[in-house]
Amino acid sequence: PVYHLQRVFLRSDVANENDLYLEPGKDLFIILGNGPVKYAGSAAQLNYNLRQLNDIDQFDYDSVQKKLANMKPNDYKAYLLGLQSIENAKLDSINKLGKISAKAYQVKKLDILFEYSNRMMEYQWDYEPAYRKAFKLSDTVKVTVENYPEGYFNFIKASDFNNELNVISNAYSTFINRFKFIPGFGKTNYTHNYKAIVAALKSEGQQLSENDKAFEKLIGEIGRASCRE
Repeated sequence: PVYHLQRVFLRSDVANENDLYLEPGKDLFIILGNGPVKYAGSAAQLNYNLRQLNDIDQFDYDSVQKKLANMKPNDYKAYLLGLQSIENAKLDSINKLGKISAKAYQVKKLDILFEYSNRMMEYQWDYEPAYRKAFKLSDTVKVTVENYPEGYFNFIKASDFNNELNVISNAYSTFINRFKFIPGFGKTNYTHNYKAIVAALKSEGQQLSENDKAFEKLIGEIGRASCRE
């Protein structure tokens, strides 16, 4: 079931496609493997628009990795905020010209917000491999990674969590994951209480689908699920 607009990945013998957007109640027909991807159906315009907006992307992984090797955390943050600002300006300009739908604008705006937030939170993860590659160091050489300075994470706003529309951005789930691993914030052990989740849905008057009811029956048999990361 598709509960909200979301990006999906298609794998086939004909072609692989990473930018397909599905919406509840909308149809999407795709032609792959013979030139550019073609879309038809009620979700076609959104897919065409979002593919068109890929052209405004400023983040180039290889180029950024080369720069990262010589950047402190705040330098990297400022650099990414600059790229983010350029993307937002380009998106706003295209939107004002009426070249994309309001929905495509909404999705891309959130994608830009969360994709750059995610990258800023990944500095410590990315710095060491970038440094090793830039200076041709072996895995045995120790690389010192600077701690995040005070105020580094001030780009994260409460609204980044509490807006229900955030789920339409493919980068939102990664944002939640990266936030969980901010030093000093996250836990490495946690328990998902699925029974409590179902009970909360019922208490709010939510109607359970047949899939939800089947899941409720399943968790009645297995109870909790614990994870370690």
